[in-house]
Amino acid sequence: MKSTHDTIEKDLITVVSGRPGNKWWISMALSFAGILIGLWGFYKTLYDGIGTWGLTNYVAWGVAITNFVWWIGIAHAGTFISSILLLFRQRWRMSVNRSAETMTILAVMIAAIFPVIHLGRIFYVHYLMPIPTQSDLWINFNSPLVWDVFAISTYLLVSLLFWYTGLIPDFALLAIKTNNRYKKKIYKWLSMGWYNTGKMWNLHHKMIYYMATIAAPLVISVHSVVSNDFAVTPIAGWHSTIFPPFFVVGAVYSGFAMTQILIIIIRNVFRLDAYIDLHIIETINKIIMLTGMLLLLAYANEMFTIYLSSNQYEIKLSNEKLFGSFSPYFYLMIFCNCILPQLLWWKRIRTKVSWSVVIAVAISVGMWLERYIIVINSLENCLLPVRQSTYHASWVEVCLFIGSCSFFILMFLLMVKFIPLIAINEMKSYKGHEHYDKTKKIATHTTFETRHLIAVFACEKDLVQAYEPIKTLYGINEIITPNHVEVSESIKSTIPGNGLIAGITGGILAFGFQYWVMVIKNPMVYGGKPLFSFPSFVPVIFECAVLFAVLAMFVTFVIELRRIGAGINHDKSIGYGFMIITCAENKTENKQQLMQLGA
Repeated sequence: MKSTHDTIEKDLITVVSGRPGNKWWISMALSFAGILIGLWGFYKTLYDGIGTWGLTNYVAWGVAITNFVWWIGIAHAGTFISSILLLFRQRWRMSVNRSAETMTILAVMIAAIFPVIHLGRIFYVHYLMPIPTQSDLWINFNSPLVWDVFAISTYLLVSLLFWYTGLIPDFALLAIKTNNRYKKKIYKWLSMGWYNTGKMWNLHHKMIYYMATIAAPLVISVHSVVSNDFAVTPIAGWHSTIFPPFFVVGAVYSGFAMTQILIIIIRNVFRLDAYIDLHIIETINKIIMLTGMLLLLAYANEMFTIYLSSNQYEIKLSNEKLFGSFSPYFYLMIFCNCILPQLLWWKRIRTKVSWSVVIAVAISVGMWLERYIIVINSLENCLLPVRQSTYHASWVEVCLFIGSCSFFILMFLLMVKFIPLIAINEMKSYKGHEHYDKTKKIATHTTFETRHLIAVFACEKDLVQAYEPIKTLYGINEIITPNHVEVSESIKSTIPGNGLIAGITGGILAFGFQYWVMVIKNPMVYGGKPLFSFPSFVPVIFECAVLFAVLAMFVTFVIELRRIGAGINHDKSIGYGFMIITCAENKTENKQQLMQLGA
């Protein structure tokens, strides 16, 4: 189906600015009710402590940590789609990247709540920060829980800046199209003076790719760090080198399943079949198939190595999953994660929306069960028989989980009415085939304060073909397009240089600070590790390097964007089509020449 730019704008902006339907209000009401349930659980935990949970002296981690790992896993699909698939030039991602990025930000925020609640006394959360206590004691940088703080904080901030950078052109468009004066002011402020000029598009395009290059390894690092919460401990069932890749694959698997659920809901509720077509749903199902097979391989490898090793403690845990009290959870997990997704091998099911939702929901359930088994099984069945105990989740923990899911749904519903969950500017490039009434547009463009001729083109293809001849004959003052066009002149940018310098600086500062704390200021032996343990320093060094680099790049991007827009007055160009503001004088012969070139 061919769409014009006007049609794309109308369809996608209507979702944001249109009146919410009954389904939206009902969903909001149910989500709010779920949040109230979660707040009750939060109140009980805050007032009575984590004794209201099903934890015992030996099972110190429960459903809260299960939820934490599950939500972090869901958060991985957004950055994966936005960064890795962008670097591989997968254009179909343009229909789903905004929804996935929004999902990522909300999921990371929710995930970060559970470790804080798990402290019991949440007002001591500052003890996780790299600051001294009243006794002048510092945090232990050898602890993976400290690595989590740096990894999750960095991931949230980078994802937020990535998401916001992609939204800037759409904010500028919404500032003109919306009729609500309060929204108009907010959108205009968020657009940071954006105009649809070629230089701005070029800078924006480069910035997106620079951030994607940094975000790609960050996706892998975050869940690897989370897996080390378990892998670096001596507890049977956790102490395994396979955990980092195993957790990353599981995160991508559950993240794409949740993305599939969300985009299908958006597609059906707002009738966006033209933008989220069956090809996209099928492609996501293929990725789910691939990651599902990798996960199945990891399960098989785990079982094989356990029974081959003759480690009695590992075998005991495995037998507990296969034949003991965890067997119902284990076999349901295998069915949801490994057996049911095999139906996707059939194209008829792979392209069926209803089946896609069923399988995606099953995967989400299966991945939660996997996390539950990992966390609880090893703690219930530990090395010493005297420490073995049984864990049962309390209603307070269940309420907290319900509240987290409800908060996610409510925030996503609010986002639907504030931002376009399909990137308008990217969709124009992907599906837009614009054809303008040139006479009408030229009359409109005379509002520009310029003495030079403006060549207006029917579509992007015509502009690209005429670009070099016009540049040779007259010279080009500026290009104005509703989306990024490859012919835009390259501009010199200090973004990559500043990002590199800041990244190196951040890594050096992180190393120096850790060395000062662990070796000089607070020389205490933790877990038998030496004072200077460089491998333990690496996660914080990497996260700080990424954080400093992205912050420096974003600040540089904003400064350069402001500098480009400083001398531009024609803000109406935001809604216009494909134009070249030439250096040609307003003469009849020049007009005729431009018309011969397709203007």
